[in-house]
Amino acid sequence: MKPSAPSGTVVSNSGPLIALAKVNQIHLLYPLYGAVSIPAVVYEEAALAGLARGEADALSIEMAYLNRHLQVVELTENQLSARVTNLPLDWGEKYAIQLAINEKANLLLLDDLQARNEAKKFGFKIKGTLGVLVDAARQNLLTLPELELVFETIQKREDIWIAEDLVRGVWNSLKTQKTKRKKQ
Repeated sequence: MKPSAPSGTVVSNSGPLIALAKVNQIHLLYPLYGAVSIPAVVYEEAALAGLARGEADALSIEMAYLNRHLQVVELTENQLSARVTNLPLDWGEKYAIQLAINEKANLLLLDDLQARNEAKKFGFKIKGTLGVLVDAARQNLLTLPELELVFETIQKREDIWIAEDLVRGVWNSLKTQKTKRKKQ
């Protein structure tokens, strides 16, 4: 399927990749955004380390890479700006922010709240796993019942760290928007 993405680069940290892969939805990234750029450290964390542990989601991420839906970009620690290096974040998040800066990204995919807040200070548009799924529904890549099932799965999985309140809130907001559109 041809990407319907706005022009420009999309960069991701490992969180959204892993969460989308765990609910078998990583395939949505390419039709939504085209090839998503990720720092090599994120690829190592999300795909290679996961494969070494035998995690199925890591295989999905690796397949996305092999299909060229993920573009791995090598960055070294000395390529991180002092401002990024000093952020109170994990290294994968720092590298994702630096890559977004380098590539003048239009969108940065992050789930961690602190990382999102720090990235916003750089002026980036931010989405997380739930935002990607909502985009997929808006682009008719997922039906509302399919999206509801994915959201329920996210809530039930103990290995996806997205707050239940946030999932419910996004779902309720989306349902309200759909209801308002039907009435118009």
